[in-house]
Amino acid sequence: MRKRTFKAIITTVALACATTLAPLGAAAQEPGGTVSLSNQSGRVSVRLERGSKVAISNRYGRITITGWDRDTVEASATSSKGAEAIQVDMTADPQARSTLSLAVVGRNRTTYVYPPTPPTPKPSTAPHPAPYPNPNPKPPAPPEAERERQRQEMRDRIKEGAKQGVIIVPMPEIVVETPNVVIRGGGAGAGAGAGAGAGAGAGRAGAEDSGITLDVKVPRYAQLDTIEVRGGDLNVSGIDGPVSILSGGSNVSVSHVGALELRGRSGDINVEDVEGLVYVVASSGDITVRRSNGDVRATSTNGDINISCAKGRVDASNVRGNITLTNVGGDAEATTTEADVTFTGPIMANGRYRLKSMEGRVTMSVPDSSPGFTATLMSYNGDATSDFPTREANAHNNGLPLRRVEATHGDGRAQITLDSFNQPVRLAKLAGAPPACK
Repeated sequence: MRKRTFKAIITTVALACATTLAPLGAAAQEPGGTVSLSNQSGRVSVRLERGSKVAISNRYGRITITGWDRDTVEASATSSKGAEAIQVDMTADPQARSTLSLAVVGRNRTTYVYPPTPPTPKPSTAPHPAPYPNPNPKPPAPPEAERERQRQEMRDRIKEGAKQGVIIVPMPEIVVETPNVVIRGGGAGAGAGAGAGAGAGAGRAGAEDSGITLDVKVPRYAQLDTIEVRGGDLNVSGIDGPVSILSGGSNVSVSHVGALELRGRSGDINVEDVEGLVYVVASSGDITVRRSNGDVRATSTNGDINISCAKGRVDASNVRGNITLTNVGGDAEATTTEADVTFTGPIMANGRYRLKSMEGRVTMSVPDSSPGFTATLMSYNGDATSDFPTREANAHNNGLPLRRVEATHGDGRAQITLDSFNQPVRLAKLAGAPPACK
């Protein structure tokens, strides 16, 4: 496999000293496509062949990605200091799809924190076991002189590292001060403090780059392979192909894309008008999905999940957060531990619906004109009620009382299961028409 990688760093156009770079231009012909780079008023322009992938990263602020009807990728990074650097990597592979990568560089150098250097072991006092002892052994250095030598060596290392923007955590009992870093040691407790201080310093260094905004326009046919954002908001719209996102603590908004895979740590997620599969996994933050033509799979540990007007199957689960499903066109399964589950809207003939909560209420509201279904309502410590004709079937499960109600409507082909351990479950007739999809 023959692979060539083109790398260009488009540096800052205007700094505080009003330095201006002359426009750059480059072009290269490769089996995987044609690449052109330019730096005009702080912008990067890259021609993108169909079938190519695009990866975008900004660890210092927000990203806005918009699809347009051109065959070029244009990007610009700005902050309160002016234009910012963008690193451009183009990998062309005749046997695979080419990948274009755009990443915000940031003004500050990367700060590293090294662990403390382990102390030199003390010479053993045991007799030397070797059968041929050294006839001219070197006398050991006095303990105090050896410690001072180690201190001086560490001071030199720290000062040299500070010149390069590197923070080195010293050995205990060493105190070093540099123009930007103050590290104090002195026993195990002080060593931990030094590490915490170094981490705080690294955070302050990164804070100077926290306000960089990256604006990118890509062809609608582009495949967004990986979008990475750490703390700033992310907005993606107008992409016909699939979109893959890795998010840290960001609020994410996605609309009018082909398909979506999103993995986030925290922050609210809003998704609208997706043609294919929507797959969202988040540790915390609310998840909202509207008007999806494909299946929806949403998982959150701590946050509400709201899914409406999804034409495919819906699978939703979380631990601490309500799940609300409205106008779901396919089968539905929703499970939560400490909150409520609510379903509102029509059901399908032969559909399958399972809603379950351990500590919350479970409510399903369907039109009176719904196709036939058979519903099973269960609760250990709450009521089980239905607006449709029911047949009560109290039972016991492993010796525990179980409130169980069965309801049948029409031919009974669709299957509904509502289950809660500690709260009521209810199957209700929907008053009026189902809510419209907007």
